Amino acid sequence: KEKEGFKMKSLRKIILSLFVVMSVFTFAKGNSGSSIRFGSPRVGYITVPTNWYEFGDPDASPTAKQVSIDNTNIITLDIVATNGRGTAKRAAEVIIQKYINLGTPEDNIFEGSVNINGYEGEQVAIEYDDGSVLIMYYIEANGNIYYIAQEGEPEYQKQLAKAIKTWSPRR
Repeated sequence: KEKEGFKMKSLRKIILSLFVVMSVFTFAKGNSGSSIRFGSPRVGYITVPTNWYEFGDPDASPTAKQVSIDNTNIITLDIVATNGRGTAKRAAEVIIQKYINLGTPEDNIFEGSVNINGYEGEQVAIEYDDGSVLIMYYIEANGNIYYIAQEGEPEYQKQLAKAIKTWSPRR
């Protein structure tokens, strides 16, 4: 019975891993309308469709910039370390420990290396019990650690990932 539980946990982790990889490398078709660069010089920029809107989460840091398809499927751009303080790997380790301390089962957390538009970093994905997903990217560029996150319902993750793929610290 314990062996079956382990197999289910492993299978769940593999499925979440595949979902994360697919969301980064496979993109939804459609939404071929015009687009804009969204962000700021402090947190970097992504290209988003013009029908997305700026989102303001009162719990976000003062430097964060957020854009949303609706009020549930959101991208957050922020900066977590400057001037060479910290690494993407360490930022990922800290956030994983935070979620474990908050009671998130380790089987619902995936960590791995990532490359976004030529910039290297770490990603941490969390699958919640309600099926929603939070994927956080810690990217090292210009001596800074940037935080990029996509969150929301599984069926919107490809659209969010398509925008994140365009991230750059410069407009």
